[in-house]
Amino acid sequence: MDPVKKRRKTETRELYPIRSRRKTAKHTRPSAEDPHDEAAAAGGEEFRPDLVCRYALDGTILFVNEAFCRHFQRTNEELVGEDFFRIMHDHAPDSSDRRIASLRCLDRNVAAAPVCEVRVVDAEGRVARQQWMDLAVFDEKGVVVGFQSVGRDITEERTCEGCFSREEVFQALADNLREVFWVRSREKILYVGPVYEEIWGRSRESLYEDPSSFLGSVHPDDRERVLERFMFENQEAEMNLEFRIIRTDGSIRWIHTRSVLLTGGDEEDRTVGIAADITERKNAETLLRLQRDLAVAVGSATETIEGLNCVLDVALQMEGIDSGGIYLVDGKTGEFRLASHKGLSPRFVECASRYDSTTPEAQLAMRGEPSYWPSESAVLDSCGPAIEEEKLTAVAMIPVRCEGNVIALLNVGSHTRPGIPAATRSALETIAAYTGSIVARMMAQEALRHNSELLQETVTALKVLLRQRDEEKAEFEEGILNNLKLLVYPYLNRLKSGRLSPDQAECLLHLESRLEGITSQFVGRLSKANPDLTPTEIKVADLIRDGRTSKEIATLLNLSEGTIMFHRENIRKKLDLQHTRVNLASYLRSLG
Repeated sequence: MDPVKKRRKTETRELYPIRSRRKTAKHTRPSAEDPHDEAAAAGGEEFRPDLVCRYALDGTILFVNEAFCRHFQRTNEELVGEDFFRIMHDHAPDSSDRRIASLRCLDRNVAAAPVCEVRVVDAEGRVARQQWMDLAVFDEKGVVVGFQSVGRDITEERTCEGCFSREEVFQALADNLREVFWVRSREKILYVGPVYEEIWGRSRESLYEDPSSFLGSVHPDDRERVLERFMFENQEAEMNLEFRIIRTDGSIRWIHTRSVLLTGGDEEDRTVGIAADITERKNAETLLRLQRDLAVAVGSATETIEGLNCVLDVALQMEGIDSGGIYLVDGKTGEFRLASHKGLSPRFVECASRYDSTTPEAQLAMRGEPSYWPSESAVLDSCGPAIEEEKLTAVAMIPVRCEGNVIALLNVGSHTRPGIPAATRSALETIAAYTGSIVARMMAQEALRHNSELLQETVTALKVLLRQRDEEKAEFEEGILNNLKLLVYPYLNRLKSGRLSPDQAECLLHLESRLEGITSQFVGRLSKANPDLTPTEIKVADLIRDGRTSKEIATLLNLSEGTIMFHRENIRKKLDLQHTRVNLASYLRSLG
């Protein structure tokens, strides 16, 4: 608790009983109708633990309670009629005159004297401390006719307070806080706690000598904001500020400072404050924010490389990390191949684009344990020339695992920091642990997508092959049909027109039937597409398709030419070719 607030709270607690009584007294002024009426004067005061005494203007005691008698070790009869001022002067010679003077000032407008504290000497010669409140007693016309004093012994309280001085209490409290307690005036630091040296890494003497020296440790990105607030701190009742500092060892700490301006009347104003190290809380908040950002970014990524870039972007947000790359492990060869990188020179990327499974770097990563250079990993010393050329001052190698297997490597570094801070290491390892499942999922999705694409390409190719086969088959069948019609049917027709024996005619009939079966493919397609066609119309259509004239068809089918013309009209009607200039033979050939 603030020492000033603590002091005020203590004083308020001490004075509350008397202030309460003073308030009561103002509303119920003691009456002086019968100041000698002891019973009326006593009311309920006889048995109060406070010392109560009522006396006239000349100091003659009119009433005392039992506590008053016990304190002064005298009976009621001995005290009533005595001079109150003489008794008090005998027991408190250092303060009675001042108290009597304050009583003479009481009137209708000022009914109570200020609470006073006096040192008294009891009957046995021991020094005690008392606290008194004096009230004026008025008659019915409002004229002061006497006084009533209420006091209490505070010797024990003051003895306990005297065990420690205020300076000792303040020093013990300030020196044992885990925060930096400080007090300053407009021009200098009046006090700063010893924890300042632990948090800032600087001596308190340097701050006493130059109060503005702490601004030199403030992070450059926060310095202007901090300077602006501290310039106006004496104009603000309270200040609440968070900022970063850079210690002499290069590490960064987050500071939360709170201060309040104390005005002291005639004294110079003071600013009192507490500064706490909140680095751990800030690191935890940063890690939660990075995990959230990583989940959102990776959730919108569709490709593995895109997801790796998101992971690398998050890693580069860590304090001091300004470059890095992510390697993917070939499950068959164990080779590490650079899949994503940022902040590295082309020369370094070329040299470090891959690690064979036999290299020390790959073997170190496959152990599954994080490695840091230059503080811990001697293996990375083998990369010394490349690291020196790149001007890297710190490197971290964090294996990315999934189901116990190393599937990737998060490799980041700094061109400015001499090492990787502990908080940053913890954050990087957390990111790597979270990344393992992400990378595995995205790689599986990409492989599935690739297999789906291959399957789709295979299906497409198969469809093309089947279509080509059908076309070749149709072309082959078409060739056979054409050959039969050009090379076989003319001779059959000649045989049919000649004289044949019954056996020959029967053989010719069987041969013609077999050939019709071979050429029935077109007939089948035509009848399927046009079920209204009669068998005779289908035969006529087949001959028309072959380019036969109506006369030739009539001869082949033993029908009249007029009948063939009738069938031709029916065929055009059923094929919906009436009133068109479409050639019937060409149309029939287009059906296949």
